[in-house]
Amino acid sequence: MSLDHAKAVIVTCQLVAESRIIQRKVKGRFRDVVRHALVNEVQKGIQIRVVVEKIGTGKLHFLSVMPHTKRSKPKPKKHLRRRL
Repeated sequence: MSLDHAKAVIVTCQLVAESRIIQRKVKGRFRDVVRHALVNEVQKGIQIRVVVEKIGTGKLHFLSVMPHTKRSKPKPKKHLRRRL
C-alpha cells in the first residue's frame, strides 16, 4: 500500500468502517477528537483503509494507510502428549 492511494480513498470513500470520539489534550486543554477509518477498493479485490482525524471543527488530518482485510482467528494449539 502506498500513499498514492490515500488521497483517492479520502476523496472517493465507499465505507466508513469505524468512527471513534476520544478526548485528547491539544494545546493545553482537552478537546474532542474524531477518528474515522475510511475504506475504498483501489484495485479489483484490493481494499485499503485510511485513518484520518478531526480535532474539534478543524480540518481532517491523515494518520495512516493499511490494507483492509478480515482478521483471521488464531489456530487452536495442538495438545502435546507425553510418550511413556
